[in-house]
Amino acid sequence: KYLLTSDAYDRAKIIADIRRLERMVSLDSNSASFCVRFQPKTNDNEYFISIKNGSQYSSYVGRVYRGGQSVTLQMKSYCVDREVTIMHEFMHALDFWHEQLRPDHDDYVTINFDNVQQGSEHNFNKYLSDVTDTLGLPYDYNSKK
Repeated sequence: KYLLTSDAYDRAKIIADIRRLERMVSLDSNSASFCVRFQPKTNDNEYFISIKNGSQYSSYVGRVYRGGQSVTLQMKSYCVDREVTIMHEFMHALDFWHEQLRPDHDDYVTINFDNVQQGSEHNFNKYLSDVTDTLGLPYDYNSKK
């Protein structure tokens, strides 16, 4: 379930991108079967994603334990026009991490920390396998942070 807060900048754009994401993660792109289906929040929903306008893009990874989870979108910027920006934050809400955080990333890539911007090193630390699951899939070299 999702809730668009009153300050959501482009409601039609957000909803269109949510529908596009549903199609992307559907079991069969030619059917109406969806692995994930986003619906407007009702008063009785305990768990939901609250879409808010903010000064940055952010989302917790996975469902928060209680109440609403915030997906913050910097709506008055060029990036909101890129559908991948909205989808990226929703993928975090669906429990997807950045590819470079995989516990097995050393098997696929070498991180040259000398080239990483100071203060951003944590974006390349690998997570333990009890935190994230690769689902048995190979590293996606075409993914972007």
